[in-house]
This record gives sequence, structure tokens and C-alpha cells, in this order.
Amino acid sequence: MDITAQTFGPTLPMLLDELSTCCFVALDFEFSGIAKRGDGGTSRPSTLQERYEEVKTSADHFQILQVGLTICHEDLKEGIYTLRPYNLHLSPIIDDRLGVERHWSFQSSAVAFLLTHRFSMDSLFRQGVSYLSRDEEIKAVFRVLEKFKRPEATTTIGVDEAETESLAFLQEVRRLVDEWLALGTARGSYLNIPPASRPGAVESPGIMSVELNRFQKRLIYQLVEVEYPFLKAIGRSAGFLQIVDRDEELEKTALAQKLESTQKRVWEQTGFRWVAEALAGGDLTNLPQDYFNNRWAGLHKPRQQLNSDQIKRRLRATRPVVVGHNLFTDLIYFCRCFFGPLPDRVEEFQSMIHEMFPVLMDTKYMATHDCGSINPTSSLQDLHNKLAFVPYPKTKLASQHTKYKAHGISHEAGYDSLLTAEVFIKLSAHLRDRGADEKPPPSGKNTKATGSAPKPGQPASAESHTQLVEHTTNTYMKLRTDEAEASKRAAHTVIAGPPGASQMVLRPSDSIVIQDRVNRGQLIPRLDAKFWSTYGNKLRVFGPSASDSRVCRSCQETIVRRQYASAATTQGTPETTTAPPSSAFPVVKPTHTIKAGVLLSRQPQITRDLTDFEKAYFFYQRRLNERLTLPFTKYFYFKRGTPADEDWKRKIRERQTAARDIGKYNAYSKDAWNDELLVGAVESDPAHQVEMLVQDAEATVNATSQDTSKKEEVPRPFPRWTEADEKGDDKSLNRALQRTLYLLVQSKEGYWKLPSSAVEPEETMKQAAQRTLAQAAGVNMNTWFVGYHPVGHYVYNFRKPSSELQGEKTFFMKARIFTGQADLAGNADNLTDFKWLAKDEIAKYVRPQYYASIKNMLAER
Repeated sequence: MDITAQTFGPTLPMLLDELSTCCFVALDFEFSGIAKRGDGGTSRPSTLQERYEEVKTSADHFQILQVGLTICHEDLKEGIYTLRPYNLHLSPIIDDRLGVERHWSFQSSAVAFLLTHRFSMDSLFRQGVSYLSRDEEIKAVFRVLEKFKRPEATTTIGVDEAETESLAFLQEVRRLVDEWLALGTARGSYLNIPPASRPGAVESPGIMSVELNRFQKRLIYQLVEVEYPFLKAIGRSAGFLQIVDRDEELEKTALAQKLESTQKRVWEQTGFRWVAEALAGGDLTNLPQDYFNNRWAGLHKPRQQLNSDQIKRRLRATRPVVVGHNLFTDLIYFCRCFFGPLPDRVEEFQSMIHEMFPVLMDTKYMATHDCGSINPTSSLQDLHNKLAFVPYPKTKLASQHTKYKAHGISHEAGYDSLLTAEVFIKLSAHLRDRGADEKPPPSGKNTKATGSAPKPGQPASAESHTQLVEHTTNTYMKLRTDEAEASKRAAHTVIAGPPGASQMVLRPSDSIVIQDRVNRGQLIPRLDAKFWSTYGNKLRVFGPSASDSRVCRSCQETIVRRQYASAATTQGTPETTTAPPSSAFPVVKPTHTIKAGVLLSRQPQITRDLTDFEKAYFFYQRRLNERLTLPFTKYFYFKRGTPADEDWKRKIRERQTAARDIGKYNAYSKDAWNDELLVGAVESDPAHQVEMLVQDAEATVNATSQDTSKKEEVPRPFPRWTEADEKGDDKSLNRALQRTLYLLVQSKEGYWKLPSSAVEPEETMKQAAQRTLAQAAGVNMNTWFVGYHPVGHYVYNFRKPSSELQGEKTFFMKARIFTGQADLAGNADNLTDFKWLAKDEIAKYVRPQYYASIKNMLAER
């Protein structure tokens, strides 16, 4: 549903009512600009504080242009989640009567991106919903107070003695004021300056102009303040001033009236901030009652009259779970846009966010948590596409919210918020058992502990799970609250439980039916599940990194691609419960040890040997070229009768052609057509051709040499068959120059394999492979790892699997060697031998099952 400036009024009560009864709300924004990472010429990763400052600075300059809001209600009886997506533009314009200016800018790349996705800039100004931040509200009220505030008493008027015209003007004003005061009780209630021709007004001799300019008005204000403090000068729109008696009570009354009118105008201008206040637990006391009356009856269909007091009480007592994709950036922009300037320290921002939003869920963190360097999918659209086939939990769009039912609108805030809501529902049910055996991230230089873990067995409610707090500066930010704050929030809930559980359907339940549906993946986990302690109140700041790299979920490309049977057992399912297919929601637990393998290769050094057909074909091409080219013009190169000319004649008689590598052949004779060789002829052999070229060169060198006693030899090419080939030295890299060689190592048990070892905590797959190669074959090799993704894998299942592990999975990273040699001396893996082998040679050493898994990674030559 689109909300415009015209429909916002009648829609607001419905929005607030839905927010007060929903189980969660999904947010998404489109900005006029975003923060861009600036590394300053260094590869050092940014800290959490540095990234916060980048986004905070960006939020100071840029603005939220479009807001997407999807409100979700849970039907426990039917097991269906009803979604109501809203989409609206935010108007950047403020009522100029408030006297507050709003400064913001556009980023060219951001605008280009929005326009590419058919964003309407015209709708921003014509249909945008107005809003006023808390900071702007304070400025508007402060401006009124400043206007009515009496300035500090001054003792002088800022006019120099040389300014004769100004002095004369002041003298005339004094005369007028003194004459008016001399009338005593007979004087009128005011004095106009300059005096106009009005009945009862004091006439001026004509020294003043008909209309005062700004400088003259300022002089009159200063004169009255300095010399007549019991009087007051009031400006009038007709270009003159009125002098009246100062009345303190009247001034207080005028100030009160002005403040009241300004405050009412502020509350009317607040607009969408009322929704932001409802989400953040703000004060809705001053929400105008006009929104709940029939003021907009002509603009909207008749609707049920909503009780404003009841809605406000529910919103004060409960706050829904707030869901977003990349919430870290969204919350910074949200708070800056609707509330005001942000604190300088990220720790202060954490506390502020905790106060506003007790329960936050970042779907980007959920999708990338604990996934290591496998680079899991984190794009919102990709996640939604891969979760679309999952049948449970069931979702539907409300009857009046079918804009995106037929097709979505990519990068429209309302549509993206709908995707976020659907992804959260499917992900939360899929990951419901994650975190039961969760270990806290290891402490280190990139981890800062700021809280304590919950006690064993304690329910991971929205309050208690946030006590497990440490934030990793390289990946994500956790939010924190203390015991006193938890007690304070709990006192505001109507029913005991997590914050917001009094009205939220996610509250813990003792119902066997509900718990069974949660176990089957039909419902979102309740707030007492350990799922919330693992994924709740953690915001993804950077992408997955080494500090978050326990490669879990079987190195998933996506979290729902596999179709396993659920391990959740059924406990007395009632007859009315309909069980979903057992393959819908896997319980993903590590079943194999993850290992990193190294496919280290030496590339071919020379081209391969030609086949007999290729030799004959290329030889035929050279003879054919000889027939098609012009004859060799010998007299252009050789002078008649010279030794060079005689040498040329001798050679042409022997081979009948100028070419030196095509044998005896005359391309211009009547037998030139006979240019093919007989079977077994040596002329097509490259070795014979090389020998003929060398002999020709030696004959030329020796014929022209002055020292005929010594025969000179021309250097011959290196042989294609090396000394290592002759000796069968399979440890040498100077063998099988036409083939790709791979490093194989022998374990202490006698098995041959590619180097591999288990991935350790804090490692990416590439880092583990680099460490494995150094530990196995030493560091005296110049190697290069080709990429960050494995090129293949091998699965080994134990013959007698344990209760926890069934085997090992080895993922091979491709690498190449340029110089150096393997050295097993002092290796950490107890390896006994190594070989450099080609693909067909590897098959003779490794086990058949192992070779079947790796053969497709190996080059044929």
C-alpha cells in the first residue's frame, strides 16, 4: 500500500493500531547517499568505531527518501503470518512558518542507482509525507522563545558622531516620543513612527520618510531600549513602528499563545515521526486527536473508529521486534533523520539503540553468521529466491496490501521490507535450533567483552539474551543492556516475560500445540528459545571475516538448498495439528571435520610433442607456402662471382629450394605438385628439421671463417627429454616438461594424498590452505594461490563414525609453484615422502575412491 501526503492522515491510526498488536515489523529505506569505504591508501581493516563514524558522517549529509514498512501479525491457530507492506516517500520540505531550515544533499551515484530502478523524484516533493525530527522541534520552539526574549540592557546606541543624518533622525524620534509622553493621561495608547495622517496621530514636520528602512528601525529599537526602557517598539508590516507602554503580563500572554500555536503546528508537522516514535517507544501524548476523528472522511473510505488512548497504552506497554537487512546503516540513518544528531562514540549509540529497540534482528547477520570464508549469499533478493520454495511457515498478504502480489518492484523500500519480512520468517524457522551448543567467539585483539553470559538454563529472552555481549570490531556489533535496565523494562510490561511479550504472539508459551509447531518449523521460535541469544540484537557491520569463520553448515552455498529430515521429535501432536513435510527444515549440525587441501601444480614448461599427422600437416603447409610465394631474388642479396654467390649456387643444387627445412623440393618445376611425403620420411620430424638448420648454419659459419683449422659448432636447442626423465626422478620439477605436475605427499601410514589439514578457528579456507602448505612442504617455495574458493572436494566417511562426527570433508584450494622445492624436513604432519606427478601417474599411487574425487581437478597434460 502506498501512503502519500494526502492519505497519511487517515492511515496513521491504522498504522499505529497494527504496530501495537503485531509480532514484528520489517524496515527498509532508500537514501539520497550512502557512506563509501575509504581506506586511505592502506589495507588495514576498519574498526567498529571508524565504520560508525563513516556512516554517521554520511547520515549527517544525506537523507532518507523512501520508507518501507511491513507489519506482520501471527495467527497461532492457522499457523499463518499476515503481512502488510507500506511504501511512502518522505518530503524534505518543512513549514516555513516554523523558521527551521533543513539542509541535505544528494550523492550522484545514489541518484543514478535510484533512477535506474525507476525511482520518482517528483513523488518525493509532491506526494512525500512531511516529518519533523525531535531536534528540529526543539529548534522551532527555541526560535519562538528567542524572539520574545528581552535582550540584555544596553547603555549606548551604535551611531558615530560623524553620522549627522542618523543623529538628526534619532533627535527627531526623541522629540516625537517626548511630546507623546508629555501629554500624560491624555495621550493615546500608541505612537506611530513615522506619524501617519491618521485621526488623533501626532504629526511630523516631514524630516522622516513615509516608510522606514531596516537601519532606521534598528536605531528606533536601540533608542527605546536605552532611553525608554518602560516602553516597547513593535514593528508593523506597513513600514512603520508603534511605541506602546511595556506590559509584562501582556507579553507573557502573547508568548504563551505563540508557543501554543507553534507547538500545535509542530505536532501537525511531525508527520511520519509519530510512527518512528511508536517504534522507538517515544512519547505519543501530544499526538493530535484529529487523526482519530473524522477529519479526513472525504479523503478515505469510512473506517472503524479507533481508540487513541487504547492504542497509546498498548504502544507504551509493548514494542515489536524490529527486523531489517543491514540494520546497522538503517538504524544510524533512522535515528539521525527522526531524532537528531548522534553521539560520537559507538558505545553510546549502542546504549541509545537498546533503549529504543529492545529486540532487533538483522537478516544479513542471520544469513552470514558462522559461515567463514565460503562467501554465503547475503543479497536480500538472492536470499528470498532461495527461500521461496520452503513451504513453512506460511505467509500471506493482507487483502488491502496486494501491490506486490503479482510482481515486485526491485529496490522500492516497501517491496524490500516485504522481502525482509519473508526472509526473516523462513530463516528464523529454519535456524530455530541454532545456538543450542553455541560457543562465544574467542577473545582476542578484535573482540571486546562488554557484558556477561546468561546463566545455564536461563531463558534467552529479549532482555536476558542481550546480556551475552561482546562485539567483534571486524564483523558485527552486539547490543548491550544491564540487569537494572532489564528490571526497569520488565516493570512496564503488562504480563511477566520478555519486553513486549505481553501483546506479542512471540511470547513464550506452555502450549504443546504451539511448541510442536515451532519444532516442526511452522512457527517462528518463541522469545525464550536459544535462537534469539544466537541471532538477536546483533548487527552485521562488515562482511563475514576470519574472526567469524568456523566453517559450519556443511560449507553451505545457501542455507536451505538441502532437504534433510527434521531431527525434531514429535511430542504428542494433537489431532488438529497438520504436520508439514518432514524434509522442509533441516537441523543443521556439524557432521564432518572440515579440512583444507592444497592442489599445488607446476605448469607445463614446453609445448607437447606433435602427432605424426600434425607433423605431416605442418610440413605440407610449409611446402605449399613455398609454391605460393614469389621466387627468391638471389641477385638482390648476392653479387655475381662472389663467394656468397658460389655458396648459394652450391646449396640450391643440393636442395633445389631456398627453404632450409622442407627437404629436397623445387616449387617451380613440373613436379611441384608432388609435395607430400611418403610414410616414414624423416623430413617432417622436428628433430630432423632442427638438425638441418644447425648444419646449414655451421656450414655458413665455417665457410666464412678465417681460421679453417678449427671447426665451429652452433649451439643446439635443449632436449625435450631431461636428465630427470632418464633417471625417473619423480621428486624433480625438471621432468615431464610437457605435462602439469602436482605435489603429492605420503602420510606416516603410507597413503599418498594431496597436502591437507583441519581448518582451525579464526581461519578462512585460503588461510588454512596456505598454513597447510607451509607446514607440510616448508617455506622454500614461491607459490601463488589462485583464488578464494575451492576447486573441488573429497568426502571420507569413517567406518565407525562417532556420535558427533561421521567423517572428514576436504576442500582443495588451487595454487601454483614458480620457484623452489618441497622440503619435508621438520614437517608438522609427520609426512614421510613427496612426489611431483602428472595426472595419469597420480592414479597409480592414490586410492581409487580418492582419485575419483580429485581427477576432475587435474589437467590432462
